[in-house]
Amino acid sequence: MRRIIVLGFVSSLHRDRVPAVRGGIDRIVTSTDELRGLDINNAFVTALILSGGVSRLVREFAEDYGLRRLLLVSHPDFNSLASALDAKAILSEIGIDSGILHLDDLSGIDYALRVTRAIASILGVRVALLGVGAKDNVAKAFEDRVEARVDTIPMENLEELINNADEKIATEFMNTPKVGLSLRLVMRNLGTLVRYMPPCVVFMVSMMP
Repeated sequence: MRRIIVLGFVSSLHRDRVPAVRGGIDRIVTSTDELRGLDINNAFVTALILSGGVSRLVREFAEDYGLRRLLLVSHPDFNSLASALDAKAILSEIGIDSGILHLDDLSGIDYALRVTRAIASILGVRVALLGVGAKDNVAKAFEDRVEARVDTIPMENLEELINNADEKIATEFMNTPKVGLSLRLVMRNLGTLVRYMPPCVVFMVSMMP
């Protein structure tokens, strides 16, 4: 699973007014200076929008670090949701994929972290489309959006694979703790994942060696 980084973005005006968030946040940011030295390499980043007035800062961060995607998390207070919506629109203009997860209040940060882990767990996965002869536009979009590899297996090839499968190897693979954990994370948060990806794509996810 990809490494996860959670950053809290807050304006200097609100920094002393926003309640402290318990755990899970790697750094609170009010300016680009506070982003220096941050190691983002190959990580999935979640931006917790703690207050309004930070959409431009989020854009600068995403551009400076060359991000392809970003999960924006908002809450009801301090104009957080409006700022997240503005950030999403700005990111879209420069080709950065983003989605917004809105919390009832900041105490829901644990839920946001679970969603973050679920999304990170499917980045770079290998997916098999069974009984399909060629990739369609949805499959190609999925490959691009989550850096996945999509293989198509026509029905005649599938029958041959099943007939020649080594049952012992297949059982050992499915019982591997890492595989089981990834699948449980995806299934536990499937309803939320649908909000960020085409529904017909989400149900194709399978962890293949």
